[in-house]
Amino acid sequence: LSPLEYHTLVAVHNVKYQRKRVHEHLRANAYYDQLQLFLNINPKRSCNCSTYNRKNPISGTFRQRLPSHRPEHFHRVHPLLSHHLSRLSRMVRSVVLAATQFACSEDKQANSDKAEQLVRQAAAAGAQIILLQELFERQYWCQVQEKEYFSWAAPFADNPLIARFAKLAAELGVVLPVPFFERANNAYFNSVAVVDADGSILGRYRKSHIPDGPGYQEKFYFNPGDTGFRVFDTKYGKVGIAICWDQWFPEAARALALQGAEVILYPTAIGSEPQDANANSYPHWIRAQLGHAAANLVPVVVSNRIGTEQLPGGSPTAYYGGSFIAGPQGQVLAQVGASELLHGNPDPHPRAVEGFVIASLDLDQVALERAGWGIFRDRRPELYGTLATLAGAKP
Repeated sequence: LSPLEYHTLVAVHNVKYQRKRVHEHLRANAYYDQLQLFLNINPKRSCNCSTYNRKNPISGTFRQRLPSHRPEHFHRVHPLLSHHLSRLSRMVRSVVLAATQFACSEDKQANSDKAEQLVRQAAAAGAQIILLQELFERQYWCQVQEKEYFSWAAPFADNPLIARFAKLAAELGVVLPVPFFERANNAYFNSVAVVDADGSILGRYRKSHIPDGPGYQEKFYFNPGDTGFRVFDTKYGKVGIAICWDQWFPEAARALALQGAEVILYPTAIGSEPQDANANSYPHWIRAQLGHAAANLVPVVVSNRIGTEQLPGGSPTAYYGGSFIAGPQGQVLAQVGASELLHGNPDPHPRAVEGFVIASLDLDQVALERAGWGIFRDRRPELYGTLATLAGAKP
């Protein structure tokens, strides 16, 4: 094949946005040199502006940019080249996930700056979908019931927090869910705006399940969400969003999986229980979400805050962090503050530190594994009517 034909085949096997990544894969491994020898490309040949010489950092040889493709060269595919390109096209379905966590202060600007810093660090480490914790702009004010905190809400349209992180997502080329306190006329919601890697805002999800208990008095502030469970088709895959208390409901995770979610994200704020100083919800909390990953064979990412917060009139709450990424068998792939992860289990006592973790997953391979288990093949929706009732049967 000629260099022109080779360039055409690369273009054919690329998916949207991925040409640069495929060429990076070619440069970064032995396939580049193998293909160069196979195609008999002259490394020092030069032509007009569509060609340049670039040194391969591994082999020391020079790489040539190939001319733009032409349709008349689509008819021939050498089996060896087809095998390499098939492998490369499969590689671009790999996604790098990140979970972040940090302590929030009374200074909302400092909180947003810290969030941006962690996003930048995670992106520099290769992350493509980066999760921030629930309502990260403020300390968690739902410890108390005070009408003054309604002034912290802002509309979805022209929201300065969303605009700031949409600009950041476009700069870094990452998918970035942005939790925020939403005001919509006389309604208030605990929401997440989903920003794609080009900075476009794909929409929002409003938290469906609203808790009401000591230290977590969200029903005073938030209406129950009316968006339904939503899956967003992003550059790096289909992302399902649920928020904190939603993570205790298997129906939410299943609804997202049924809509094709390839990753489920849970921004969270959870810690100590003010009514019981001896209560520790961490083991139960993490097992519930690992169960969602395992039951649906879908990776799960969870970001929780750390630090002790006390609002005026409230009790101190210590947020335990433990942010993590789980694989499709419910195994913990990475966890912030973990000393060690044995046999896919979480750290029983992760350190409450600020930072992030990343994990890479092949979404196509996960999809094959999910199909192979037959869980969604063997479902019997006609038998699940009781799930649509509160008491197991309608009166």
